[in-house]
Amino acid sequence: MAKLGLTMAQVDGLTATGKLQRIRVPDNPGLYLQVAAKPGRSGAVVKSWIFRYSRDLSHVWLTIGTYPKMSISKAEAEGERLRGGLRGGLDPREMVKPKPVRPPAPAPAPIAPKTVNQLLDAFNETMGELRESTRTEYIRFLRIKVREWVDPEGRIFGERAAMDITGADAAALLAACRVKASRTSTMVAIKMHQCWEYGMTLGFPFLPDKRNIWKGQIRPKINKKDRHFSETELVLFGERLRTSNEPEDCKIGYQLYLLVGMRHSNLAHAKWQWVDLTKRLMVVPQDDHKTGNRTKKPLKVLLSSHAVALLKRLKALRDADPETKGSPWLYPKRGDKMGHRDDLNDPWERIRKGQSWSDVNVHDLRRTLASTLSSLGYKGYASEVLGHAGTSVTDIYTHTSTVSMLKMLEEAGDRITGLMAGKLKPEVVGDEAEVATPDEVEAIPVGVGEEDQDHTPPGSKAVRMVNTMATATSRGEGRAVSGTDRNPRAAAKPKKAARADKGRMLKAKR
Repeated sequence: MAKLGLTMAQVDGLTATGKLQRIRVPDNPGLYLQVAAKPGRSGAVVKSWIFRYSRDLSHVWLTIGTYPKMSISKAEAEGERLRGGLRGGLDPREMVKPKPVRPPAPAPAPIAPKTVNQLLDAFNETMGELRESTRTEYIRFLRIKVREWVDPEGRIFGERAAMDITGADAAALLAACRVKASRTSTMVAIKMHQCWEYGMTLGFPFLPDKRNIWKGQIRPKINKKDRHFSETELVLFGERLRTSNEPEDCKIGYQLYLLVGMRHSNLAHAKWQWVDLTKRLMVVPQDDHKTGNRTKKPLKVLLSSHAVALLKRLKALRDADPETKGSPWLYPKRGDKMGHRDDLNDPWERIRKGQSWSDVNVHDLRRTLASTLSSLGYKGYASEVLGHAGTSVTDIYTHTSTVSMLKMLEEAGDRITGLMAGKLKPEVVGDEAEVATPDEVEAIPVGVGEEDQDHTPPGSKAVRMVNTMATATSRGEGRAVSGTDRNPRAAAKPKKAARADKGRMLKAKR
């Protein structure tokens, strides 16, 4: 076999000689140019590139292309590639096989747009670490204010595609919230901003411009709320309960909030085993009330005779209904008496709708008991009755006895139930009687249900109060004891003011 440096002129000049020719390509071991012995049907001589290698003790001649379709330079490059594969343990026959033509991948199915409801469903999972009552309240107002809101064009907000919601739509929803309660609109703005941020984190395809439309919306400042029923509104509330078609157990619940000052979740999630009607006491375990983690104590709630009567009626209702009889809960879940309810707020929404006091929520019923105690002269003791956790150094030694607090509750209960029943007339003096604001109430110590009447130190507020009440009663005038008589602190105020005036006069003389 000839050995020469191949050029295009040489390859083009090769002709058929009647014998098969294999010409080795210089400086490219294993690569040959093969010339057919005879011309083909078209009269042209077939010239092929051949790669020779050893396999299983035999020589293999592998056709890798034809000339001029595969040029000299491409043939030399292919020879280099096959030798490299051979050194790596590859079979050149596998290397020159044509790659199978794969069918084109089907186009991805279009992603259905996510609705606001679907996004909120995903966002609800992020609130799993919250206290159950808090989580339930967030879900409730997002359902009412966002999912079920109907915009001016008649579209249900929650059913719209999230990617179609604009900043103007968000502003319109928040404006509708502000009509009834600026506090609610701010909470909606905060939670929806968090919801959209969560959607962006998950990669929901609903923000074409990568912008959170709830950012920068109007958020009125949240002020600490001190709303409560006035005495006039208690009369109206009593009339509303008598005409309402809501279930009796719900009406009992709202009256209990008024008479014992419990938080919403403490009553809605209460168990019968916590209630002792004989001792007129309900004990909420440490893990089941708001301040339990801080105080490390159960919450002891005193029950007035009015509250005891309501609880007996509630128990009778439960025992008379086969679906709730035997349930451990005061308010069992509908269709599952082994679970508790979370929807006592829903009937309240229907009760207060259209009323002059429609801005009063369930928690404001608790504040109403504090304001009633304050107007009766027991402002300094409202915190102990309501079970707040705040204490001062002095107050640690001055917890009020259970007997004294029950007397206060009885008097407050008489006043509240009398107004609701229409048996008492509301007293309106200026801006209503002085009430205990949330800040004042939180700063006074907890001591509800403490059986320490035999251990109350001399000079404590409990002893002062009982002695003052006894002195007032001994006058025999048959009149109601004034707020000053009940609260010795109120009697000290004029003396203090007189001393201050005397001091100013002496200073002026000098």
